[in-house]
Amino acid sequence: MLNELHKKINVMKILHTSDWHLGQELMSYQRQEQQEAFLDQLQSIAVAERPDAMVVSGDIYHQVAPSARVRQMFLQKVMAIHQALPQMTIVVITGNHDSASQIRVHSPLWREFNVHVVGGIARRSDGSADFERHIVAVGPDAKHPVGYVAAVPFVAAGSYPNPAGEQLDAKERISRFYADLAKAVAERNSIGVPTVLAAHLTVSGAFDHQLADSMVGGIDSIAPDALQHGFDYVALGHIHKPSTFGGGRMRYCGSPLACSFGEIDYPHSVSIVGLHGHDMPEIKEVEITDTAPLTLFPAEPAEFDEAVSRLSELPDGPCHLRLNIASNDGHAPANGEDAVAQRLAELGKSDCRFCQFRITASAGAGKAAALESLTAGEMAETKPIDLIERYFEMQQRPLTGEERQMINTAIEMVTENDAK
Repeated sequence: MLNELHKKINVMKILHTSDWHLGQELMSYQRQEQQEAFLDQLQSIAVAERPDAMVVSGDIYHQVAPSARVRQMFLQKVMAIHQALPQMTIVVITGNHDSASQIRVHSPLWREFNVHVVGGIARRSDGSADFERHIVAVGPDAKHPVGYVAAVPFVAAGSYPNPAGEQLDAKERISRFYADLAKAVAERNSIGVPTVLAAHLTVSGAFDHQLADSMVGGIDSIAPDALQHGFDYVALGHIHKPSTFGGGRMRYCGSPLACSFGEIDYPHSVSIVGLHGHDMPEIKEVEITDTAPLTLFPAEPAEFDEAVSRLSELPDGPCHLRLNIASNDGHAPANGEDAVAQRLAELGKSDCRFCQFRITASAGAGKAAALESLTAGEMAETKPIDLIERYFEMQQRPLTGEERQMINTAIEMVTENDAK
């Protein structure tokens, strides 16, 4: 249906992806082969769908200073995608994991290949935003585009520019920035083609369980109404779980690969978005196959010896293994890692990489043991109040309503002070 939609007038089709985290290691294991396989799949999807634009909404790299090998992978794979679809506009923004200066340094060269890299807020001499440098015309003819992408890289909450001649507080600057950006797009959009906002940030209320309520991964949250200024679709990056919200016009496409064991309970994908004028976007997920998936085994916690003996049930092929064990004292055996490695070697599963234990401790086993079962990714995606509640539950003493209210008040005060 999307391909038929694309043939109509005033239609733009985009491939929305984000949070590649190229160069990420998992417990010292390199994941470059997995990431290269994803980028090959991305090219195949682009060729099959033939979008007008590919929008990459930040966190290209996992570290601000990726290795030369990782940078070369990005260069070669993006160039291969361009060569496969030279008329497709590619828009890349930087995320909080990226170095804006490093990525944008080659922007003039990228432009020759229809790749628009936006890192950092462009400013005029008076410090106000230069919105024109954030607006990308989509299509082979810039004078008659099929749509526009307003590209906004990651910006710390307190670093949005003031409008010329004004001094606004942090929240007012954020809302004003996106409102003025939308006006700048509208001024260029005389024929009413679809418009997309690409941004890398945390939007509050993006998930039913309020994952993004206050702060996730070190980024303060922004209210949805700060972004809702007439864009037909808001292509977001930063949150790794796919989610559509804001009345159907805002979306986190999610990461194409799980970055931690806390991200294995949902499929990872890229999004194909059809925009017909200013109608509601039509969104399709295209799942990505991880060539060495993160695997929790067994599905339910088992005693250590049983879990190890059952490793023969693991599917064939590469994987990253988290062994799911139950423990009375909240710890794995002292020689646990060696025993797992030996068992995997006996089974000929040398391509199964053991990463860590997931330990289910008995009640009262202790704070340290229970917190060991949280990965860094899970910790980053857990609200402070939930971590505090978890600790009190481990002490077999749930929070009272009054205590919960006091803690929430303290968290709000800290968040407000950080924003200032």
